[in-house]
Formats: sequence, C-alpha cells, structure tokens
Amino acid sequence: MSDRECSLRENLLQKKIRVLHSYKVYLPEIYGGVPTAIHSVTSGLLAKCISTILTTRRRWRAKKELYIDGSRVIRIYSFFELFSLPLAPFYPLRLFLEMKKHEVVVLHAPFPLSDIVAAFLVPKNVKLIVHYHSEIIKQKLLLPFVAYFIKRTLERADKIIVSSEPFIENSNFLLPHRHKTTIVPFGTDVEYWSSLSPEEKERVADLKAQHPNQVITVARLVSYKGLDILISALRNVEANCIIVGEGILGNVLRKEISERNLESRVSIVSNLERDELKILLHASSVFVLPSVTVAETFGLAQLEAMATGLPIINTNLPTGVPWVARDGLEGITVPPNQIEPLSRAISLLLADDELRTRLSAAAQQRARSTFSDKVFFEKYFEIISSSSNNE
Repeated sequence: MSDRECSLRENLLQKKIRVLHSYKVYLPEIYGGVPTAIHSVTSGLLAKCISTILTTRRRWRAKKELYIDGSRVIRIYSFFELFSLPLAPFYPLRLFLEMKKHEVVVLHAPFPLSDIVAAFLVPKNVKLIVHYHSEIIKQKLLLPFVAYFIKRTLERADKIIVSSEPFIENSNFLLPHRHKTTIVPFGTDVEYWSSLSPEEKERVADLKAQHPNQVITVARLVSYKGLDILISALRNVEANCIIVGEGILGNVLRKEISERNLESRVSIVSNLERDELKILLHASSVFVLPSVTVAETFGLAQLEAMATGLPIINTNLPTGVPWVARDGLEGITVPPNQIEPLSRAISLLLADDELRTRLSAAAQQRARSTFSDKVFFEKYFEIISSSSNNE
C-alpha cells in the first residue's frame, strides 16, 4: 500500500466512531437474542463505526480473536457459568483497557461483569451507552450482590436504550432514568425476508405441498421460551411443527417430543443457515412465540416471521412482545404458560384461511412500516454519534 493510500485510509478511519460493545456471549458460539442484535448493529453501521465486541468464550481451543462481518471480536476465556454468568476473571481488566481505546462504549445488559467496571472505571472522555435488553430474572439470587453496580452504571450512562415503552414502566432500575432513556425498536431486513428467488419459490411450494399445516418457531432452547408449552399444545392440533434453535434444553425437549409420541409431527432443527430459515418461514402457515417470562422483552424472531408474511401467535407478557404483533391485528395473543389457549389459537389460524390471510398482510405491512432495519440503524447511530467525541 502506497503512502497516499495509507494516508487516505487513515483519514477514512478517523471519520468513523470507535465503538466498543460488551456482552457475555456472541457469535459464533451463540446465535439469537442479544448476540444477533449486536451483530445487526455492528454490521448495519459498518460504514460509520469501527466496532469491537468484547465477549467471553467457553472452549480453550476457540479463537481468542477473530473478525465477523467487518467487526473485531475479542473473547476472554470463561471457566464455567454460575447463575448464567460467565466466570471470566480477566474480563473486567480487559474491558477497562479496551474502554480507553474507544470513544463510545455500549454495555448490553444484563451482564454484571461489565457493570462492575462501568460503575466506577469508565474514563471521563468516553461516552457510555447502556442497551438494556432485559432485567435479571432467572438469576434473582444474584441480584442483591450486583444491584448496586447496576444502579451506579445507569447513573453514569449518558444514554440508555430500550426496545419498547413497557420495559421502562416495569423496571425499578430504569424508572429513575426515564429522562435519558430512548426507545429504539429492533429492526429487520424486510426486503431480504420477504423476497424469494425462483428456485426458493419452487422449494417453498414443494414443502407446502408436503406439509400444508406447518407451524414454526425460532428460539433458543432455554426455559423462558416456553417450548415445552408449545410441544404440549401440539398434542391437540393437527399440524406439523418445526422448532428452529439450539440450547441447553435440546435433549430435554427432544425427550419430551418422544414421550408424547410427536416425533412424526414435531422436529427440532439446529445450525440452520439464514437462507434455509427463510425458506422454512415462507413454507409455514403460522409462527408461534410461546415465551413465558419477562425475560422475553421483544421477540426479535417475530420480526423476521412478520416480514415473510406470517401471522403471529405470541403471549401476553408485560413487555414489548404483544406490542410487536398486536392481538387481532397482526396475530393472536394468548396467556403465557397455558396450553389450551395456545392450542385453540393455533387451530383457529390453521382452519380460518380468511383470518390467516388478513393477519398475514397486516404483519408484513407492520414489519415494513415500523420495524425496518434502516430506521433501526438510523436511530442507533443518532444516539452513538450524539454521544461521541466526534460531535
């Protein structure tokens, strides 16, 4: 590279904002949820930000550092997990050191290891954003030990991001900081999910011919996703179901499917490529998000399904979940953790072509108008840029 090219490249880099994202897990070890949201942000803002993701890794032989779609990923070894918290003793030190190299730090909460550092050690010239994805729900025994650090981090934060209004109203941590909390709903690539190539259309038609009443869900195989409720509900529904995901409950759920003699109708698919998922979504008739606790704050998978034109069945949680796909408009909302209402909703949508068509069209329209990834990126960058030293 010539001196002139080096100079041009340096000038280009200087115009970008250096952003550090911190969270406990990331790709390629974990897909879905927060890791997918971080990947979406860093990829979508690649032309405007130089992003680094500081995370943990679970295997000694896994790469300590790699680049994923243009962003640097640094992974600190975690010996094991306690209350879903990685025990990575060197993570706080590395976070402190990396903070000094960046203009903006985005802490993706909950992750108490980052709060321990952010509560006291964020450099004064670094702007701090907390993207508050969820409360600490399952690990409540841990909360008394980390609540002080979480509160201090939120006090230090320049901006706080949440995905929907109900999240603020139901959080004792966030309510005192409403004045600096901004609602930024997640977005998805509607054009990608809604379009099919001629070859993909043929595959979708073949799959629909094989399984005209196919139900699908996309979720990590963890307890709060309510997949055991979905499996139980399918006993009373004449339908096939594909569960797309992976997680610690994989073997437990497969055993439950076997014990209920549902192997011929219910399957779990892991490590699915994006294009393959799109085909399965288009080949399905109904998308179900059966989450059972407020750990499900938004339900990103709903957006992809809505973009493909699927009607949604979700649960009436006090979070953004039923706001994304609204009862009677883009889907049907049922009580969480209840088998019979879920069975009835699935059966209703599969049997009523007119209702399914109406909800499908509305779901795709809402995805385009409210949950476009372009709008999401614009709002996110506005927060980052207004909180950076480049202003």
